[in-house]
Amino acid sequence: MSVDTHYHSILENFCNIEHSHPAPQQVALHTGHVDDYETDHNLEVFSFHPHHHHRSDSDDAVSVAGFSVRNVAPSLSHAVVGVVGAAAKYAGEVIVGAATTPPPTTTEEAARRLVEFKIKGQGTGAYNINRPSPYTEVFQISLRVNLDGGGVQSVGHVTVRDDQVEITLSNGLKLPAYKQIQQVKEGKQLIHFEPSTQFIWVSIDKENRRGIIFAILIVSSFLLLYLYNILYLLFLLVRVGHGYMMSLNLLCELVLPRLPEDKGVEDPAAQARLNLARVSALYLTTKQVTVWEAPKVIQYPVLRDASPVVVPADKMTLEMLANEDCIVPAMLPTEAQALYGVIGGPMITVKAEDAAAIEYSIKTPGCHLYDLLKKKKGDFGEPDMVYIRVTMGENEGNSPGSPYVMEIWPPLMKSPVHNHAWASAVIKVLYGEITSRYFNPLAADVPGKPEMIGHHCYGVGDVTWLTPEMYQTHQLFNHHPDKTCITIQTYRYRENDISHYEFFDWLDGKNCRIEHFKPDSDYSYVDLLKFVHDDYSKR
Repeated sequence: MSVDTHYHSILENFCNIEHSHPAPQQVALHTGHVDDYETDHNLEVFSFHPHHHHRSDSDDAVSVAGFSVRNVAPSLSHAVVGVVGAAAKYAGEVIVGAATTPPPTTTEEAARRLVEFKIKGQGTGAYNINRPSPYTEVFQISLRVNLDGGGVQSVGHVTVRDDQVEITLSNGLKLPAYKQIQQVKEGKQLIHFEPSTQFIWVSIDKENRRGIIFAILIVSSFLLLYLYNILYLLFLLVRVGHGYMMSLNLLCELVLPRLPEDKGVEDPAAQARLNLARVSALYLTTKQVTVWEAPKVIQYPVLRDASPVVVPADKMTLEMLANEDCIVPAMLPTEAQALYGVIGGPMITVKAEDAAAIEYSIKTPGCHLYDLLKKKKGDFGEPDMVYIRVTMGENEGNSPGSPYVMEIWPPLMKSPVHNHAWASAVIKVLYGEITSRYFNPLAADVPGKPEMIGHHCYGVGDVTWLTPEMYQTHQLFNHHPDKTCITIQTYRYRENDISHYEFFDWLDGKNCRIEHFKPDSDYSYVDLLKFVHDDYSKR
């Protein structure tokens, strides 16, 4: 589809507001080419490309935070159908008043159902819900306002069905509610899902707005004038997604129109926007759905995803900043900044003679690393899931295991899909190349099929990061057929983490279960160098 044809189609949909619902949204993403990913070769993923913009083979792809993302949000035409045409389609549907669902039976369960925002009208909350009973067909999350005289008022709700998400807002008047309904990607089940648990998140944003300025460059003055009479601005208000709180996991969003002030027309969405600006909490009202753990809350809306690539500040360019190809250390969370400060410098590397000795010891029968790898095969259930952990320093109590770990990846070897004990981490490639495949969260018990959401290849000197909210679950893979990769991993718990979970949960795909790995050590760094140089000297 050409650009002109694509936007002409958008304008036609703007003018035709008789349709009731948008077409199914494909929430995804540039098809990754990870040829040996055994679970699903046709999985649609994003692909991050540093230093340049990737243009998808689909003309309707857009760029979000440096990732190639296809149709990550409903098109403008869908938004207009969903909200501008709401007056005709949903007349009389108003939702006001306190939630009527009886409270849960326990205080603990009630606390797990409640998300409170520090800033009214802004924030994101994620529920890790248990798989509901087979008889549950729908559940709702209420958007709540705390009233001045006490009590709460529902000003909207999110309704989740197996194959559909619906967002509804009240305008507080005897006018229609605003509603957006979105079908989810075929095969994705939001209620009767296979894993034992699954995240659903809701993002509230009272500030940001999307204009139609981009249309000026591609439409005639006549069409633009007609379009201007229909719609002036679209305000991005409510977003719903699954998995990690990232825009690439977006399922549905609702936007409201704002009419030009000089038109003398009452703005029917004004009260709805005012209600949204007062939202201070989310509440899961459906009793048949239970929550696995306390909800996760961030004080910002989900807008765009930070790049997983970190570059030194003196390497950042205006083009990289504009394209959001990467971030600088100052943009990392506090714990990750401290970790980057330790390993980000140019002197944290592997000497050529050390790398040669390690390569020799891995590939030569009878040498230390060769024999160790042979012994470790099968530790993670698959013969190609084997690597070596080399620790530096003792566990100081602020990380899962040693805070500094060198990992040695023989050719074509990989880790299982795993998370990192809800700690932050910074990873640097010291030698060779490594591919990081990113996944949505692992379930608490029964894993189901892991949901890969992207991948990126890192070379010597490249640095990446992860936190409890982003990129926490991944699989590292040395895709090179004959060259070893060496990385250094650093870990630290959040300051407010008082549980200090000590295990990396990993997916045993062969037996379809979640296992727990306590970070250990194969060698100390000093012993490793002693052994491999001893091997190398005997060649």
